[in-house]
Amino acid sequence: MKNKLIVFGIMFCLSVTSFSQITFSVSKGSSLTAATLGYKYKKIVPFIGFQYYGVSASVSSSNQQFEYDPISNSYVVVTNSYNDDLKASVILPSLGVKYFFLERNKLKAFTTLSFTLPMLSAKSDDADFNKEINEQIDKINIWGSELSFGVEYFIDNQFSIGGEFGLSYIHFNYMDESNQIIVNPMTGAQLSTKASESIKLNIKPTFSKLSLNFYF
Repeated sequence: MKNKLIVFGIMFCLSVTSFSQITFSVSKGSSLTAATLGYKYKKIVPFIGFQYYGVSASVSSSNQQFEYDPISNSYVVVTNSYNDDLKASVILPSLGVKYFFLERNKLKAFTTLSFTLPMLSAKSDDADFNKEINEQIDKINIWGSELSFGVEYFIDNQFSIGGEFGLSYIHFNYMDESNQIIVNPMTGAQLSTKASESIKLNIKPTFSKLSLNFYF
């Protein structure tokens, strides 16, 4: 019985391997995924995707004002300056699946569905501002998904050029809660309460992209 199971397992692995390919795609466009790595089995390609956005900024300011100098017992002009370097990034890992539903010679039509969970990060040289901005990031929940249709033209079995059009859905949710003290104007008694703020935003842009697809 064990020998039969081993033989069956080997035959299954060989059959799957013979009909499957590792895929790699890079694309230019406005979608949530710029590069994907997948595994093609017959008409289905499950894949993982990746997109990255980085921002860096330098802020500097200076001004002069009068300040009291106790040593000279007079007002003197002093210069105040401020410098800060800020870096922020958004990493968009995604999971998805592509399905080829129609074939005409070297043309293959497909549809894709993917899900993205962005990861936000920010860093500032200003310790107080750095703490504040990361506290705000912790209060943000954001995710996205995409549904698209496209066509790939296969130059050979290992390479194709694709065009794709689809709809993105991005959900943004911000939730902030804090404790506050309110005072009864009649008695002056204090009462501890909670204050909350919620912002929900849904964005639904369309996108189009061109891709280079490699099948190994």
